[in-house]
Amino acid sequence: TDVVDATEHLIGLADDFRPKRIDLGTVNGRRFVFACGAGLDASVVRRVDAHPKLKARAGQWYYTWAAVSGFYREYLRNPVRVAMETKGERAEGVTAIFQNSDPFTYFGERPVRIADGAELSNGRLSAAVLERAKQRDMPSIAARVLNDRLKASKHRHIEGFQDLTEARVESVSKDAHGNPRHFPIQVDGDYIGEFTEAEIGIEPRALTLVA
Repeated sequence: TDVVDATEHLIGLADDFRPKRIDLGTVNGRRFVFACGAGLDASVVRRVDAHPKLKARAGQWYYTWAAVSGFYREYLRNPVRVAMETKGERAEGVTAIFQNSDPFTYFGERPVRIADGAELSNGRLSAAVLERAKQRDMPSIAARVLNDRLKASKHRHIEGFQDLTEARVESVSKDAHGNPRHFPIQVDGDYIGEFTEAEIGIEPRALTLVA
């Protein structure tokens, strides 16, 4: 019968299953597979997630609109600045990206590459910090993240890090009362909230995939 044939087919496929264990990144205890972003990147995701119908209908172009409008509204004049500390190093900027895999994401079929050296099974994270949000910097940054022949980490306002097992991100901007301003965080394209600090880590070989 068809059911028996289908079952035998599945059993035959099972003989070829090759389990693979991959790492998972963590941010404040929340796991992620591909990437985590704090700052400008996460504010784009927050705006997109607030309008799921437009997200589904317009896709990458809605992300583009959210990025441009969010940049002018939130980051051009008075952005929340964050500091990332890891392995005795410190970098300040308006966005911190952590990658567990490469590429960071896709714009349509085109890969978007930001941090160097990210792999799903090397037990390490890669990171990049965008130091400032200036209108004149955006064209050259966009050209680098969308072009495989250029490296985003070589941009003069992007600082790259590799082989990380832990890091800390905290707000260095203050509100009118002297309290730390909150910054948004996204994991794997999902907005998870506003924070004043975040602990980043990695869990090696935490997830088993069957390919």
